[in-house]
Amino acid sequence: IPIGYFSEKITNHFGDGESFGVKIKYVQSSVEMENGGSFKKAIPQITDDYFFVTFGDVFFPLDYQDLVKTLIKSGKKALIVACSRPRDLEDHEDKNDLIVDENNLVIGYDRGNKSNHANMLHGGILLLRKDVLEEDFPDKFKLEEVLFPKLISEKQLIAFVTKKLPYDIGNVKKM
Repeated sequence: IPIGYFSEKITNHFGDGESFGVKIKYVQSSVEMENGGSFKKAIPQITDDYFFVTFGDVFFPLDYQDLVKTLIKSGKKALIVACSRPRDLEDHEDKNDLIVDENNLVIGYDRGNKSNHANMLHGGILLLRKDVLEEDFPDKFKLEEVLFPKLISEKQLIAFVTKKLPYDIGNVKKM
């Protein structure tokens, strides 16, 4: 887990994860590194063939085994959880930012839906195959600006579409 903000509270609460039935390793990170820089710092700790990347301010109640099964069945390198944000809410909430085709292949990323073609909202949860890590990532970057475009251009990013909406735990007004 990349930690920075409230790192002491997080490590004090979760410890090594044993009391939760998991094994937790931490890497020190910071906001300045962006989400991609934090991701890069965690790469040496990743040993499994598939792994989740979750944005720290999002809670999404899903059956994560369904995500794993979907990605493996697809043969793709990456899966992103996607939901549909009704257009009438886009002025008040996060805007759709993914362009997903009829086969759930992500064919575009458009932060802020400037093109008005984005039909899904990325839910802050990715499932990646380990070979995604073979890329030489910069020390400071946003996953949405570096990793997403690469996967999209290679046709390797599929959407796990759900009718559920994520809970933004970083913003009380959205709860």
